Amino acid sequence: MKATSIAAALVAVAAAPAAAFVPSVGLKQVAGRQHELSRRSPSSGLSMVEKRAVEEFDSSQIQEDVKSLVEGIKTNTPAGVSGERGEAWAAAQVTILLFVLLGNLPLLGGSLEILAGPGLLLGGAGLTTVSALQLGRNFSPWPEPAEGGVLNTTGVYSLCRHPMYAGLVAFSLGLGFSTDSFTRIALACLLGYVLDRKADMEEEKLVAVHPAYKTYKEEVSKFVPTLY
Repeated sequence: MKATSIAAALVAVAAAPAAAFVPSVGLKQVAGRQHELSRRSPSSGLSMVEKRAVEEFDSSQIQEDVKSLVEGIKTNTPAGVSGERGEAWAAAQVTILLFVLLGNLPLLGGSLEILAGPGLLLGGAGLTTVSALQLGRNFSPWPEPAEGGVLNTTGVYSLCRHPMYAGLVAFSLGLGFSTDSFTRIALACLLGYVLDRKADMEEEKLVAVHPAYKTYKEEVSKFVPTLY
């Protein structure tokens, strides 16, 4: 009986530190949680640091910037000589932005859709076909000029130096507009860039083979007559 009492006492003594440790851990966790919750604003969910940053935000700099912008507009708009300030470009800028916001052109909206869609599609296909047929034996898929080829500067090649490339880009854009495909339009722009770079390489080789090409290059546009 005495031995049993002694064993029970030893167990109680050994368990006492653990029992004391468990409540202390629990209290620390609760205290930490309460501290974390105290850092949160009950209304906005922001921490105390975030709330302080919002409260300390100084809007005076933005107000100064806006005031400076307004003063600049008031001062610079009437400045300069009327008719020499580029009013036409400014008016065109505002007008185009207005039509962009409206999403339509009065009296011309439907016509432009037909021109940009089926018009480019059919025109591009026709221009590509005529250009290829006019090249005949001079046609080559490579930038390297065909052996024994002759310089062609008549027909559609009197309008631009690379009508076939222009036709391919026009066809691709027309297909994109006709199908309302942004992907096709973007790819058509990428195709235009690739063909532009390919044409540069091709012209370097053409000048070496046909010296007259240098004069032809100076007199005739690359893709779009009078524009590019």
